[in-house]
Amino acid sequence: MKAYIHENELFPYYGVSLKPGYHESVADVPEETIRKWRKISALFHKSQTEIAGAVRAYEEKQAEIKHLRQCFTNPAPSRQDKAYILRKFSWEQIDTSLWEKDGRQVRLHEAYNECKREFDEQYPTGEVAV
Repeated sequence: MKAYIHENELFPYYGVSLKPGYHESVADVPEETIRKWRKISALFHKSQTEIAGAVRAYEEKQAEIKHLRQCFTNPAPSRQDKAYILRKFSWEQIDTSLWEKDGRQVRLHEAYNECKREFDEQYPTGEVAV
């Protein structure tokens, strides 16, 4: 499921400390309330970090898909180009033109065509990947 994330600066953001120092306000509350506030603050920061990580991972995946799409547009890829793509799709080279994945051994051009077909099925041109 897609999560559409927007940045929103929460103002004011409050932090809670038990030590005097850099602060703007003081409140007299029970210790239990201070613990609750600190826990909520920590959960907020953890959530923000998770969201930022998810956004970063999504952007990296989109960049990788764009790069692979460009690689597949080459009408006459070299052996090195094909080998690069096959490794991206978890194929391992057995011999000069023999590759293996999931216990299957196939020739270089067959494995490349299979990768291209798999990529085209998974990410049709113009479609944004999730």
